[in-house]
Amino acid sequence: MQAPLVTIGIPVYNRLRFLPQAVQSVEAQDYQNIELIVSDNGVNGGSIPEIVGKYYKRPYRFRQNLSTINSTLHWNQLVEAATGDYFIMLGDDDEISPNFVSDLVGAAQQYPEITVVIPRQEQMDEEGRTLRTSSEMVPELLSGEEFIEAWCRGTYGWLTFSTILMKTSEIRRCGGYVVIPTGNADEDALLIKMALNHSIGVSPRSIIRKRQHPTSLGYCCTYPELTEGARAFIRFLDTDDILCDYAKHNVKRWRMLRGLIVEMLWKMCYGRWNDMYRSRLSLLKWAAVSLSMPWIPAYYSSVGRTLWDESKFTVITSIKRRFPWIEKLSRSLRKARVER
Repeated sequence: MQAPLVTIGIPVYNRLRFLPQAVQSVEAQDYQNIELIVSDNGVNGGSIPEIVGKYYKRPYRFRQNLSTINSTLHWNQLVEAATGDYFIMLGDDDEISPNFVSDLVGAAQQYPEITVVIPRQEQMDEEGRTLRTSSEMVPELLSGEEFIEAWCRGTYGWLTFSTILMKTSEIRRCGGYVVIPTGNADEDALLIKMALNHSIGVSPRSIIRKRQHPTSLGYCCTYPELTEGARAFIRFLDTDDILCDYAKHNVKRWRMLRGLIVEMLWKMCYGRWNDMYRSRLSLLKWAAVSLSMPWIPAYYSSVGRTLWDESKFTVITSIKRRFPWIEKLSRSLRKARVER
């Protein structure tokens, strides 16, 4: 009996530096029945076929858009072009372990009821140094609801779901990747739809190595663009047909899951605002952009505390610079208390 065909799609924009490593990681797979599709969305001429041909010796398919389109629509083009029973999206700057396909297909075949299999995840920097990794201590099978809850609570330290094994037919049943502004969380939205009322497989034996750098999609947008995506994601939670049908028949369960998803969303936005965007923007702009999030009381409570602490620090620092004798007096008083 022939092993199931697995389509691996590599969407490329104009970041070709790491493409050889991505392609080589597919070449190194110990699973033979692979359909590789490399798609150019950046009008790169013949550069991509040259790179792929150099590092990938098996047959593959190449497609090219005449002009650049939305990244999520590009991902859906790859799904439409896929002929495999299973589908894997691989970033042009990421890498998968040699057993990635064989291990995940094995899990999918063991549990026919699952729609998705999640690998272990590593985050690496531009030089390939590992920064973080998800847990190896994970159950092999979770209900979709158990999976969403564990994901939102950070139980297993999952980092990303851009590269997972999915049933191609299920992706299409769910309407493909959900179009979210800036492309942030489009794979998360699809995964939620595929998880509800289904089972999710998890394997610690295969690894996706996700590269993080300043030009990564999730890190190059502005904060208002990020929060625009958050607004769109919340609208998706409340208007998508599959989710609305689930909510209708599982009122309390969906209320709990939706609350966890929104909490995870605002904490992600707040974390980036308080860290990444704090270093990118002036103090006034940084404070102003915080207001671009939709009304989520817990988010604005956290922002308010942070801005209050920042204002106190700024005022105190300004006073000390203008009146240096205050700092000298303060040090003298502290020294006197210690000596006493």
